[in-house]
Amino acid sequence: MSLIIEKCNYCGCDDLKSVLKVTDHSVSKEEFDLLECFCCGLIQTSPQPCLGEIGTYYVSDQYVSHTDTKKGLINTIYHFARRWTLKKKFELIQNYHPEGTLLDVGCGTGYFASFMKSKGYQISVMEPDTDAAKKAEEKLHIEPYSNLEQVKSSYKIITMWHVLEHVHDLNATFKKLESLLDINGVLIIAVPNPESPDAIHYKNYWAAYDVPRHLYHYKKNVIRQMANKYNMQVTDILQMKLDSYYISMLSEKYKKGSILKAAFNGLLSNLKSGKDNSSSLIYIIQRNK
Repeated sequence: MSLIIEKCNYCGCDDLKSVLKVTDHSVSKEEFDLLECFCCGLIQTSPQPCLGEIGTYYVSDQYVSHTDTKKGLINTIYHFARRWTLKKKFELIQNYHPEGTLLDVGCGTGYFASFMKSKGYQISVMEPDTDAAKKAEEKLHIEPYSNLEQVKSSYKIITMWHVLEHVHDLNATFKKLESLLDINGVLIIAVPNPESPDAIHYKNYWAAYDVPRHLYHYKKNVIRQMANKYNMQVTDILQMKLDSYYISMLSEKYKKGSILKAAFNGLLSNLKSGKDNSSSLIYIIQRNK
């Protein structure tokens, strides 16, 4: 059963307004509303598939983080870019903790976690999708947690690479993350940015809306609010510049456009984005001191 959103799932406010209608281009071809809460600013997909049925919207070779598929030009480029971004993620984490415990929430097939394990980090992973979790277990030789409630230890580093947009219960998730974060720990969250130049350019064709798999769409002030609510704060915001190109390629595919247009729009988005307004953003979150 899908849930029609009548009040904000985060703050409970019923002052919602439809800001866009978006089609699920990759799986169902169904249309969904994007509703913005005028109390907290969170944008929500409506209707939202419940936990029991959301899995059917992930059954596609195009969902590369769960399948590791390399079919097609876009997926080939994705894998090439992922190898480069692994090094950047490692360098980022090293700036905060050169070693220690790391929990990767929503690890997919375990690509990032495997890389960090090879660098000496003590890895734990959580992945609710059974097929992806099986692939992760084969890579890592550890059994992934299937949900956050199973996790009991504290961690120096907790990462969520394009995961928070898929989470149903935001308050429970942030509360649990805060409880798992070491007193000097770092929570790293990467999400698409609906305020980015490429989001504004592509509108309802912007691939990073990815409805209904993406249940929520986060402006910068919303992430700050959520961190503050749970005794944490955003201490830095970083760009993910390659995402502008990847998302532009997918968006042009949906529009029946060209790779050349995608490359141009990805470049233009990065040139316009400034320090903290690219297609996807990395939020560095730490406990309040």
